Amino acid sequence: MIRFLLFLCFIMGVPGLFAQKLPDGFYLEEVTSQINYPVGIAHTGTEDSYVWTQDGMVWLVTEGELNDQPVLDISEEVGFWSDHGMLGLALHPDFKNNGWIYLMYVVDRHHLNHAGTPRYDNKINDYNNATIGRITRYTVDPSDRSQIMKDSRKVIVGQTPQDGIPITTTSHGIGTLLFGRDTSLLFSVGDGSAPGKDFVGQPPFPNLAFDQQALKDGIITEAENIGAYRSQYLNTYCGKILRINPDTGAGLASNPFYDSDRADEPISKVWALGFRNPFRMTRYPDIAAAGPRSGPGNILVGDVGDWSWEEINIVDGPGLNYGWPVYQGIESYYLFRDKKVPNYEANIPENRCGQTHFYFKDLIVQSRKDHSAKFVHPCGPGVAIPDSVPLFVHQRPALSYVNWISDTVTTQTPGYTESGESRAVGIHDPSSTIEHGVDFSGSSTIAGVFYTLDGYPDTMKNAYFHGDFQGWLRVLNFDNDHQVTAIEEWSNDIGGVVHISENPYDENIYIVTHDPHRIQRLRFEGNRKPVIVSTPDTIYGPAPLTVTFDASGSYDPEGDSLSFLWDFGGRDSSTKAVTEHTFVSDEPQSFEVQLAVSDQFGATTRKKIFVSVNNTPPKVNITSISVGDQYSLRQPTEWPLEAEVSDEEHGQESLTYDWRVFLHHNTHFHQEAQYDTRSGVALIEPLGCGIETYYYRIQLSVEDPLGLRTTQEKLIHPNCDEIEPEFRTYPNPAGRYLILEAGAKQSDQVNVFIHDLNGRLQFKSEADIREGEKVRLDLPILPPGFYIMQMVGKNFRIHRKVALGF
Repeated sequence: MIRFLLFLCFIMGVPGLFAQKLPDGFYLEEVTSQINYPVGIAHTGTEDSYVWTQDGMVWLVTEGELNDQPVLDISEEVGFWSDHGMLGLALHPDFKNNGWIYLMYVVDRHHLNHAGTPRYDNKINDYNNATIGRITRYTVDPSDRSQIMKDSRKVIVGQTPQDGIPITTTSHGIGTLLFGRDTSLLFSVGDGSAPGKDFVGQPPFPNLAFDQQALKDGIITEAENIGAYRSQYLNTYCGKILRINPDTGAGLASNPFYDSDRADEPISKVWALGFRNPFRMTRYPDIAAAGPRSGPGNILVGDVGDWSWEEINIVDGPGLNYGWPVYQGIESYYLFRDKKVPNYEANIPENRCGQTHFYFKDLIVQSRKDHSAKFVHPCGPGVAIPDSVPLFVHQRPALSYVNWISDTVTTQTPGYTESGESRAVGIHDPSSTIEHGVDFSGSSTIAGVFYTLDGYPDTMKNAYFHGDFQGWLRVLNFDNDHQVTAIEEWSNDIGGVVHISENPYDENIYIVTHDPHRIQRLRFEGNRKPVIVSTPDTIYGPAPLTVTFDASGSYDPEGDSLSFLWDFGGRDSSTKAVTEHTFVSDEPQSFEVQLAVSDQFGATTRKKIFVSVNNTPPKVNITSISVGDQYSLRQPTEWPLEAEVSDEEHGQESLTYDWRVFLHHNTHFHQEAQYDTRSGVALIEPLGCGIETYYYRIQLSVEDPLGLRTTQEKLIHPNCDEIEPEFRTYPNPAGRYLILEAGAKQSDQVNVFIHDLNGRLQFKSEADIREGEKVRLDLPILPPGFYIMQMVGKNFRIHRKVALGF
């Protein structure tokens, strides 16, 4: 179907991102922006690459040209909501011969429970509920790489709800599929715990937590019902890098915690643990010999943080623990470090001191320079911890950078004090390994790729390209000890990057962004293609319709002269930059216009423009949302999706509807749901009004049979007056005391925590305070500076910045 997009204005051509801050000789070139929700691209080493999308499709791109139909469409099975969907794809190392393509995705709960039964309805989606992640394998037809072999589907992980990857909240689910150098298959999984909460499985249950349903369904066990501490529990997929046999899905005997009696359980598949949301990971270049005994090689992992730190971790051995939730960044994390959560894989013999299991926090300690590790048995310092209980030293990130909400932009590497204790080392610290670089922040770390090809200058060999969903690209250098030695800023407006890869065929780096939906490649020198900027004065109207096409704003990045070729179909064409054409038809009809712009050396860019005659776009008005509407912060809201829609040329039955629900979070957004019905109901979660910004954007697009489309959007903001009480704190700045005065809506106990900007707890207190009352908080001696004050009550959590120590 021919598609148009009408947003009250026509955007038919947009200049490329050539104004970005890139080093001399480098530029970004668009490969395609015609794929919705791209999340990655896999390269075959030939002219073919495969793009996979969050909603469950795989597309073939050949020499930059997108195939007309997807290679594979499993959108009916994929749970495409919030951060979830089909997020991982990997080609087998012998793909050229076997055609094996591996997919990792979240399964729609309705499909999971009812597919193959009379209760299954392919038009029903069951979102915002517990489900699983799944890994499957398909075989591409060796004679036609755009086709999948019939009946080639094989489930590798997640055949049933009980053996799948637990999905128990709206994010922190599945991540990357990656083949190791030994052809083992690795995959990354988040902790599955409700974001922004200190949830460890016990009431009160966060609104975004589906753990109780998962427990009821057998998706998680009672031992896994520990929230964020799943990252420390060995017999779960959550918070881990897993390593499996790509044929069977079983764990490999060379894995660090392999148990032959539990070869198909998560514990036998764990390669590394202690991650929060390891969304993207990549192979670290090395020269060690390949083969089954060499292991998968070193892995770089980007671990998306809470509101404190984003991490870049190096997994350079088996069984390493990266700390979450006991640690975040270099230091311990105040929200979780003192929580006593039992580890049901770690028994205390003879039930000593009334405790049957070790707590997770007792089994991991901070790194020391002399590599000594001092573990204390909870029953006393003189009691030995059995050898059967795994003990861990915190593997600190190679680099951590602060989340953008912090008022202080800080980038850190791991170091030690003179006495050998762990400490964070800033970029400008004299002991820093970083020779040049500046502090920076981000929102969601995206592990990229090491450049190992020959298409860039020799100085770029093994340079590491790293992205962040905030929209930036940086290049890092590492030494032989995996220490960061240099950081270069390449771009700050690349878009919401979700995947970075290198293509051996053209020796370029490819960048996939989710906002906007686009795939670009980073090229060096050569003859760059022209950039088309074309603006028709209209794209619809009654016939005969004369349209003026203006491509005079097109340009060549090197300033070369341009030639134009307009193809109107049949024998009608034009070579002018600005031209007219009259479209004639007795019936409603759509026409395709093709424009080719070439420079004097033959580099050509092509674009399609569509014109519809005797036709008008649908009229759309969302009626269930009004300006100023707010959603509740007390509980989730089922918000109706209704609209008045009309079309002068077509009946309602011939129109297609596309409702989309977006959750905006700080500087980025997540698509929460999509509906193709005339009306529906959106689940609005009670998020917002804290230290981070949230709101919902509801979008409706209606398209007629000839492709004319109208889109309308409306916003719904949180009702910040509904729950959150008012507090006043003074003086500001403060010295040895702080007055906390309760305003409206405060009628209960409040817990007060004060942390420094590195997240270290400096003070805590409890106050039974009600509206109009005051309480004095006597503070310890603190270094002068800014601190984060957190006030936590039964139904609220408030953060504010305060100046203390003055």
